[in-house]
Amino acid sequence: MERINLNRKFAGQKTELPFGEEIRRTYNMAEKKYHELFHDELSKKHYDCKVLDQFAANFTPDSVLCDAGCGPSGHIGRYLFDKGCNISGLIFNPVLVCR
Repeated sequence: MERINLNRKFAGQKTELPFGEEIRRTYNMAEKKYHELFHDELSKKHYDCKVLDQFAANFTPDSVLCDAGCGPSGHIGRYLFDKGCNISGLIFNPVLVCR
């Protein structure tokens, strides 16, 4: 499992966490299709964006949020980051972070 920081203080820092290879392989089987289907999902979900805006407004600039299971798109974490939140995302495959 890979932990990626979208935290302005630790931008791009990675931490490798031990995880079983079988779980990693299984997860990777669906990642491409998932990214294809969901990478721009929020552009079509205006209500979800309003809810995320309200959520983001509850945090100060030095708060750090964790997007556990952020997926290959990381679209929720990216949206919150763009709203000024510091995000740490957890994902199974470090290759997916490059997207």
